[in-house]
Amino acid sequence: ESFGIKETGLGIALIIIAIVAIIYIILIAEALRVAGRKYFLEARNTENTKIGIMGEIFKKGNWKNVAITMLLKNIYNLLWYFTIVGGFIKSYEYRMIPFILANDPGINKKEAFELSKKMMKGNKWKAFLLDISFILWYILSIFTFGLLNILYVNIYKASTETELYNTLKDNNIVEKNES
Repeated sequence: ESFGIKETGLGIALIIIAIVAIIYIILIAEALRVAGRKYFLEARNTENTKIGIMGEIFKKGNWKNVAITMLLKNIYNLLWYFTIVGGFIKSYEYRMIPFILANDPGINKKEAFELSKKMMKGNKWKAFLLDISFILWYILSIFTFGLLNILYVNIYKASTETELYNTLKDNNIVEKNES
């Protein structure tokens, strides 16, 4: 009795908006994140990389695999955060999954998780220190109302993470060849 029709309608509208937002994140936003990693991986090796390279992630079979793998990554991270410290550690363990998917969108989900875990073994602390190194950039960005983030910091961080991925990948290949 305390709620009128207006409040019920507003509640239903908010629920619908939340559901649409979740579907957008699952189906499009995470795939765009991987597509962005694809662009930076290509731009690292190829001069004048076209933005159309990001479209490879959205091909039929690739897109579904990328969306499911990223959804699982987010669910596993969420579940690990219930252990408090585990979520922080696992977020670094799963950190290379978007790059692995960008490099090979058809990779098996289990293989992507195992490869990321292998790449980050012994490197989580270094990746954490790398993240800490960006704090001053983010503080400076606050004073520019986020403009610095848009024009410089996000690109700089994505390029740095791409170099981290390539370094870890190269080290992983070297270790594999030595064994």
